[in-house]
Amino acid sequence: MLAVTQLLPATLSPEAQRSLRLFVRTFPHHLIDGRGLIIRSSDERSLSSAAGFIAEALRRMGVSVAQRLAHRAILPSEAPVLRRVRLLVVERAEYANAAVRDIIAERLNMERPVVVTTATDLTDRLEADLIRVLRLRCPELRICHSIADG
Repeated sequence: MLAVTQLLPATLSPEAQRSLRLFVRTFPHHLIDGRGLIIRSSDERSLSSAAGFIAEALRRMGVSVAQRLAHRAILPSEAPVLRRVRLLVVERAEYANAAVRDIIAERLNMERPVVVTTATDLTDRLEADLIRVLRLRCPELRICHSIADG
């Protein structure tokens, strides 16, 4: 786990680093229970760092991960991949287009883990049914960059 731990940016708070390491370490359980994670921060770099850490750490462990920006269109050839990978990481879910929201909802309904990042409360950004299932299946982790980073 040392090599994976080195992927963690020092700009994340120690609490955020611990929570992200715990998610990666316990990921095999998430394949069974379908639980994912909502990562929330007002700092865009922190969101990107956290999503990147989870995706890269799991890839190094041999887990198939798809990572994408929520606003980007899904190509027809991508949809099947996004449905079947072990983990889907969607960055900036508040900007998710309809196709990405549908994939997130589908994965949650099939109890497949999803990690989403957001800089805001998703209540007014996503459909009520999607928000309800997302909150049910994905605990929220609020992160900030470390005080040493300013």
